[in-house]
Amino acid sequence: MIPELEAVTRTAALAFVALVPGASATAGFEWHAVRYGQRRKDWVLRLLLFSGVWLAAGFWALHWLAMNYWHDVVALRPVPWHVNLVPAGFVAVPYAFGWGIGWLTAHLPGRMRWLLGGNRTPTAWDHLFETQAVGLLRCRLRSSRWVGGFYAQDQPVTSFAGTDGDERDLYLARAVLFDQQTAAPLLRDGVPVQTKGGILLQRRDVESLAFIPLGQLMSAGADDGP
Repeated sequence: MIPELEAVTRTAALAFVALVPGASATAGFEWHAVRYGQRRKDWVLRLLLFSGVWLAAGFWALHWLAMNYWHDVVALRPVPWHVNLVPAGFVAVPYAFGWGIGWLTAHLPGRMRWLLGGNRTPTAWDHLFETQAVGLLRCRLRSSRWVGGFYAQDQPVTSFAGTDGDERDLYLARAVLFDQQTAAPLLRDGVPVQTKGGILLQRRDVESLAFIPLGQLMSAGADDGP
């Protein structure tokens, strides 16, 4: 084989082994757990950590592949079909592992704190909206007007909180009317009065906000307000 081509093949294989499993695990983890992971300073550290873990875990498979089939791979000769499972496994297995850890982090954040640390969110805005809680958001705008609505991630009410960049926004799929004097939601038969649409808010326009979980809102009673 041409020496230059063999050197390129070795470099590509080394890069694959060193980075692809970690990147795959990181992508699976961030599917559930970290919407803002791409812009966090520790993203590279997480990538290197996952890469190191999978390099150690898969060392036996790499050693077996190199000892038995490396020269065939470099020379582009046919290899048994099961040899192709090794590189495929170095992508699929780390992704599944990261996906599982991410799912546990999103659904059992308290139990996974030992892995992620006590304060993994970069801002209070991210901390508030990273959970899948359902409730009523009451916002005071800089214009002194009270607005808000229901925040939830499930159908038929699907809201969204942007977490990228400085100009973050918030979309509440079901807006609620508020009494501008008391800041309490207007009620009808004990239920907050909703508008026919949602409301889009820019964080720079919000002076303060309060989140009332749905269970607390229902147990408070119609006369208590948020």
